[in-house]
Amino acid sequence: MSSSRFAHLRQRDTSVSMLRVKMSRRRSHSQKENRERTVNTRRQLDKLPELEMSSLDASIAVANMSTIQEKTKNNEKPAKGMASQF
Repeated sequence: MSSSRFAHLRQRDTSVSMLRVKMSRRRSHSQKENRERTVNTRRQLDKLPELEMSSLDASIAVANMSTIQEKTKNNEKPAKGMASQF
């Protein structure tokens, strides 16, 4: 009995206006997907040079940090030796 009570809610609305609404929603949804695709491809192309530069900068920074650490280690050894002399 409960299924017949709500059967009218499950019927399809095949009126012309409803079909137009469905088509317009489908069209706008596909436009949104296409817009997102183009934006994502542009973002990836824009990020490629930045990624290359950032990896280059990171390698330079690592090289600089290693030379700084070597210099500080070399400077600490004589300082300890001089402190023991006093």
